[in-house]
Amino acid sequence: RPWGGLGPVLGGSVEDERPLPEVSMSVLRAVTAEGRPADAECMVEDATGVAGLPDADEPAEWQAVFLESAGALQQKTSVPDVTAVDLASGPAVLADWKRWWGMPATAWVFLDGEHRIVLFCRADAPPDDRWRSIAETFRFLPEE
Repeated sequence: RPWGGLGPVLGGSVEDERPLPEVSMSVLRAVTAEGRPADAECMVEDATGVAGLPDADEPAEWQAVFLESAGALQQKTSVPDVTAVDLASGPAVLADWKRWWGMPATAWVFLDGEHRIVLFCRADAPPDDRWRSIAETFRFLPEE
């Protein structure tokens, strides 16, 4: 389901559906049929236009963003390991948490020009590729 507002990786909540007028974020969330995560969930956040995000794939800068977001929500998360990576779609940032509300989690931040798209997945038993097989399918089409 899409909604306005920040998703959980950047300081919002999937439970809080209040729109934030300064940013129009589209978030899509895949969960179990019951509507809540059982042992896994993935979501896509369009963070384009969110103020304060780094312009490049600088791991230290992105780690600061993730730590600030988690601290603002008082989430029970570990400190993420953040690295710069290259994907078929271009430069990206990979963040791995040993614990995000009780589950290992991974975020792939795609940096396509001015766009900031986040693929965030967490699971009790994440795949060995840390969801890279999904991240590799992202392609950005030119605006027309």
